[in-house]
Amino acid sequence: MGHGQGSNAAGKLSYTTYQSYYRLAQAAAADPLVDRREAAKALARYMQHHPHNLASKVEVIEHSRQHTRHKIGGRAKAMVVTDSRLSAVRYKLAFDKYIADKGYADIRTLAAFSGTVEDPEAPQRPTRWTGGRVPAAAGVRASREVVGAGNSRHCLLASTRRRWVCDNAGMTSNDLQATVAHMGAAARAASTKMAASSTAAKNAALLALARLLRSSGEALSTANALDVQAAQTAGLAAPLVDRLKLTPKIVETVAEGCEQIAAMPDPIGEITNLRNRPSGISVGQMRVPLGVFGMIYESRPNVTIEAASLAIKSGNACILRGGSEAIHSNLALWKLVQTALAEAGLPEDAVQLVQTTDRAAVGFLIASPEAVDVIIPRGGKGLIERISREAKVPVIKHLDGNCHVYVDAGADLELALRVTDNAKTQKYSPCNAAESLLVHEAIAPAFLPRIGALFAAKGVEMRCDAAGLALLAKVPDVKLTPATEQDWAEEYLAPIISVKVVASLDEAMAHIHRYGSHHTDAILTQNHAHAMRFLREV
Repeated sequence: MGHGQGSNAAGKLSYTTYQSYYRLAQAAAADPLVDRREAAKALARYMQHHPHNLASKVEVIEHSRQHTRHKIGGRAKAMVVTDSRLSAVRYKLAFDKYIADKGYADIRTLAAFSGTVEDPEAPQRPTRWTGGRVPAAAGVRASREVVGAGNSRHCLLASTRRRWVCDNAGMTSNDLQATVAHMGAAARAASTKMAASSTAAKNAALLALARLLRSSGEALSTANALDVQAAQTAGLAAPLVDRLKLTPKIVETVAEGCEQIAAMPDPIGEITNLRNRPSGISVGQMRVPLGVFGMIYESRPNVTIEAASLAIKSGNACILRGGSEAIHSNLALWKLVQTALAEAGLPEDAVQLVQTTDRAAVGFLIASPEAVDVIIPRGGKGLIERISREAKVPVIKHLDGNCHVYVDAGADLELALRVTDNAKTQKYSPCNAAESLLVHEAIAPAFLPRIGALFAAKGVEMRCDAAGLALLAKVPDVKLTPATEQDWAEEYLAPIISVKVVASLDEAMAHIHRYGSHHTDAILTQNHAHAMRFLREV
């Protein structure tokens, strides 16, 4: 194979191109559970729907008749293209699409292996790509060499638990930029169709997604187990590992969320503030989709479904980039989203997932106003500060989740106990979990010992000021620690809460303004005037 050049192609794929994909699909079919014909069809369908991926020129460096390989960015190996019209980068994008559709994932640490398969076919025929088990050798980066018909074919593949995945870690900066640009163009095209889609179609997609979530419990559990195990092996803190878990309860919660969103009125097209002007013109405001939003989030894989379902209902397209620690779970969930969209007759590209764990992809996404209209980061302070600093598109953000509960004088004691207990212990890892408890001195003697007993039974440590320590000292088995200045500003994401007794509503609000993050704060009171002040001033 030498230097080749062809013209842009559109419409249906040629038989030669289809056969090229068939050869490539065979490489992914080492797992006997994968139907090779379906693999080839998936790739062919993808390229039929994305004819702009066909490139006009392919650069090939011919080392010899026995060693021909493509180069991307001058250094990365790529899969050989038997049809000279396709560039290596675009061919790899097609393969990544197939991998994602089949539930495979990009991983950073790859089991190393190598092997050789001889092609028994005639020299003029394309090399046959085959699967099969290959001996592993530790410490070597994955690279599978397939030899046949006088050519050496190289494909960046890896094997883990009998699954073959594409190694995006070998992509160059130019490759990542091209990938993000491609996703942005596809999202733009999909957003137009989503904006014009009917309420019935959007609700059908949401209900289909709920059904698929419930019926895919085993597959989701298997994918999630890979992420959880990797996180534990890497020594992630327990609260962060907890965020990764995709339990049956969480799956059911997000499935119910899809159904609840489907049952809501369609927000698109609603007209408000309609006024008749003296000129006879009627002026009002109509709710319309944003277009394309990008969401960058950490850990929690359920955010993939939450973001996708909101995008579908609001008639938007979205590009999602989850945390690398949840890559297997996110890919499995995203596959269900695409199936649901297809069932409802909506464009699959309306919800896309960045399939590489390379953080450089985030930089390209947030600096691409042509790809997205707004970025929504969900995660730690470091992530959100980086997005805010580097983004070239509008950002909807929050920072820390140091959330306060203030129990006012005269609050309903039983209600205050239930709400405070739930706010802290329902789940420790979310960013809207209560981290600081402020109690008015008038109700503290009755409230603190009882909430202390509830927290003691659940192993919650209470870091208190002097007044709080005195009131809690006689509670059996309670975990007490004197609070430091740092405790008032801390987002624990753990079974720990800071406790302070205050003399007034003004002192409570001043404390929140000084140490809080204005994420989620609550007042428990029966005093309407105090409630209104808290809502206005906090």
